[in-house]
Amino acid sequence: MDIDRKAKEFLLRDSRTQDIIWRIEDHVMNCKDEDYRVVAARMRWLDNNTVKYVNIEGIERKIDMTNKDGNEI
Repeated sequence: MDIDRKAKEFLLRDSRTQDIIWRIEDHVMNCKDEDYRVVAARMRWLDNNTVKYVNIEGIERKIDMTNKDGNEI
């Protein structure tokens, strides 16, 4: 995971080629309203394709990263 600080968005990159695999949408993880380090600290990988994210209100979301739409599980 990487962050584009200028655009204020999270990115998933291939660790070998550094190519952008997915731009994480604001409705999934938003760092425009708070510090990106705080937002990133609330994210955990559950497996190779699934992320758990707890938003600022404490609502937990599980997101399938293989789907480009970021569908919740």
